[in-house]
Amino acid sequence: MELGIPVVVALNKSDINERKDMEIDETLLSEKLGCPVIKTVSTSAGHAGLKEVVTKAAGLKGSEQKAPYDEGKVDLHNKSEVEEADRKRFEFVKSIVASVEKRKVLTKEKNGQDKIDAVLTNPCLGIPIFAVVMFGVFYISQTTVGTWIADWLVGWIEAFREWAAGLVENANPFLQSLLVDGMIGGVGAVVGFLPLIMVMYFLIALLEDCGYMARATAMLTPFMPCGAKLPVIALFVGAFFLDAPWGGTLMYFVGILLILLCALLVNAITGYKFRKSCRICAGTRCGTCSDCNDSLPD
Repeated sequence: MELGIPVVVALNKSDINERKDMEIDETLLSEKLGCPVIKTVSTSAGHAGLKEVVTKAAGLKGSEQKAPYDEGKVDLHNKSEVEEADRKRFEFVKSIVASVEKRKVLTKEKNGQDKIDAVLTNPCLGIPIFAVVMFGVFYISQTTVGTWIADWLVGWIEAFREWAAGLVENANPFLQSLLVDGMIGGVGAVVGFLPLIMVMYFLIALLEDCGYMARATAMLTPFMPCGAKLPVIALFVGAFFLDAPWGGTLMYFVGILLILLCALLVNAITGYKFRKSCRICAGTRCGTCSDCNDSLPD
């Protein structure tokens, strides 16, 4: 908005807000932001609101966007001045949210989910719980369900391979090797790992949808391994530790240990041992500093 580029705000997941008895006055929000605000539901069959968003965006061609907030000139080299400007910006955002949003349950009010969060993100219990959860993920995907599906698929491919080999047993040896060992055998080797990865990602998707992974990330950041390492770990486990349920879990936590050691090494070299920073993760308070907790709206 501050760039002067026309903006259309899409309030997505408005159906979830309605189920939670949350109301957002999009007309008032549009007045305060100085741009169109449209409620949308991207997962619905008709993609409610999407056509209206596109129509509004097309109609704003050539117009200018006036910034709803002007922080003035800020010396980016002055830390206190930057922090004060950020606080004023958050206060402006909080004032808009307070005027356009009506919710039945405020985030500062404790409920059953907050009690569960207190246990899952507890400094003493949180990490052991996370270790047990990740062990369960790797155990199910690499030792039980994943390997059962893989063995079933590989058995079918091996049977097909033997059948194909019988059809071309009198053919050219090169063609026979290319078809049976190269094409069919190669597909079988890949399919043998595919169920392990699919089951693992399915379990991780469940953890993400229930909100556990966001809480675990807030608790373990900055030494939480990147999710891109998980399929690599799954491949190594399937190749070298197929009969060891602890293999995937061990590799995962060895990665965490190495990241933590590297972070300590960087702190020792750069001298940033006592430097603090704020973060906003998955739309929740980081819970580690007063700046974040004071600035985010309830």
